[in-house]
Amino acid sequence: MEQGDRASFAVKVVDALIRKLKLEKRLPTGRELTDARSSLLELRTRLERVRTLGPEYADIDLSDEVWALVKMSEQPETSFWSASLRRRIAAIFL
Repeated sequence: MEQGDRASFAVKVVDALIRKLKLEKRLPTGRELTDARSSLLELRTRLERVRTLGPEYADIDLSDEVWALVKMSEQPETSFWSASLRRRIAAIFL
């Protein structure tokens, strides 16, 4: 898969998951996070590359939904999260 195709696929996977979670008003399951992990990492990596292009891109960031999914996929065990992080993630999807 070419680089552009991979990015497009990642966007589609993450977008579909976000739409599903918001429609069902729930947090993702561990399986959903596992399935989306490579796409989430692809988006985060691309964002980090864009930030290096110049100071005008330094404050570019992921949407709240994508940020929350990345956080959850990096550290799926919620017992390690602070209360404020749990509230912030829940507020995005619930």
